[in-house]
Amino acid sequence: MKYCTYCGAEMLDEAVLCVKCGRMVENAPTPQQRYYSQPSQPMDLSSITKIFLIIGMVLMAISTIGIALAWCIPLYNSYMRKLQNREPITTGFKVCILLFVSTIGGILMLCDKNI
Repeated sequence: MKYCTYCGAEMLDEAVLCVKCGRMVENAPTPQQRYYSQPSQPMDLSSITKIFLIIGMVLMAISTIGIALAWCIPLYNSYMRKLQNREPITTGFKVCILLFVSTIGGILMLCDKNI
């Protein structure tokens, strides 16, 4: 069995039209292909920045017995929200990340031209 690439309806292997949405489907992936053969995408700079921010928060929590998380977690949440909403991130915010959360994460944010 294969699935429609547009609506996800189950179809016969030899079908070329979806009975649910009516669209023409060619070479629709089987369930095994859908879940196991995803093309690997390279990590972008924002993904690497997220990793360093999390590492910085963990190290900050260990070294200051959790007190520093009072400003690390809100900064991280704000960064994630801005990325998700595609809002611009100011240089001041990037410098705050650099100083208070993760030096490497802040440098990566300053170098990233996409945000």
